[in-house]
Amino acid sequence: MGSDSLVHSYVAELPAGRPAGLRPEPAEVEKILHVPLSELLVPGVYRQELWPRDGSMRPINFFEIPGDTIWGATAAILRQLLVIATGAVPGSPR
Repeated sequence: MGSDSLVHSYVAELPAGRPAGLRPEPAEVEKILHVPLSELLVPGVYRQELWPRDGSMRPINFFEIPGDTIWGATAAILRQLLVIATGAVPGSPR
């Protein structure tokens, strides 16, 4: 699903506050959101919708956080990270 783009995800634990020198590349990133992983596991934050694409219905992931929506490829990557890091599947009862 998606495009033929190759995405390399990096995970790091950062000190509290905005670390000096962390700036988005304007051609690639709209903005940086600082969201604790625990907030992404709050019931009701995650949802998945089925959208038509190429003749079939494809799952699209969403995280509704205060003031913003994370969706698409970014949300799919975050969902996978949460499963790997915590064993919890967003949107599933615990």
